[in-house]
Amino acid sequence: VLSDMGCVYSLGIQPGTVVENNVCHHVWSYDYGGWGYYTDEGSSDITIRNNIVYNTKCAGIHQHYGENNMFINNIIAFPHQVGCVPGKSCVTVAIRSSQHPPGSGGGGPFSSFTFERNIVYISNGSLFLSTIPTGFDNMTFNNNVYWSTKDHANLTFPPSQHPTTFSQWQAKGKDQHSVLADPLFVNPMAFDFTHLQNTSPALKLGFQPIDTTHVGPQTDKGYEDNRNGVFSVEL
Repeated sequence: VLSDMGCVYSLGIQPGTVVENNVCHHVWSYDYGGWGYYTDEGSSDITIRNNIVYNTKCAGIHQHYGENNMFINNIIAFPHQVGCVPGKSCVTVAIRSSQHPPGSGGGGPFSSFTFERNIVYISNGSLFLSTIPTGFDNMTFNNNVYWSTKDHANLTFPPSQHPTTFSQWQAKGKDQHSVLADPLFVNPMAFDFTHLQNTSPALKLGFQPIDTTHVGPQTDKGYEDNRNGVFSVEL
């Protein structure tokens, strides 16, 4: 029914706002969009932590020129491109930064966020998309784990217009302590992202496993079981 929306959508400056302990999956849209966690139109000063998102039509995380947001200890997995509209830049990508060229209005080329201790786990497509070449220049990345189940040897990093290697990305001061490595989920093909093997490189970087036991609706008797604590959204 809707387009250009997300499972968790924010709009505007929101100091002190925290989005945590959500599970979003199978997020589709009628036309353009279908994001997981979507900080839209200048959303700023928001902390998004301890969340899981998988099987999104487009990016698991999409920031539209916001500032000072924090993405901490999240899992972004299996973005899809099913139903994307040609020419709308709706590609299979995990993390998207949308900004506007200088002088074009719409917020201009300004955006910033911190992205730390996250796991990005894809099976196809790319890790990043930026709408302008400087789209990730003001972002801080560190202590993350990146992995592709199909093509991990050829993962590329920003800018999208001229992709770089991981070592080139690090030479810019990004992801200095991050790794390209299998995070060692126990059963990711069953969409179980709550359990990591003891030797997971993510744990060594400070990632904290996300407990979904108390995610979702509550009853007078307490929390529903975690099967009811997920969001499957069709926009």
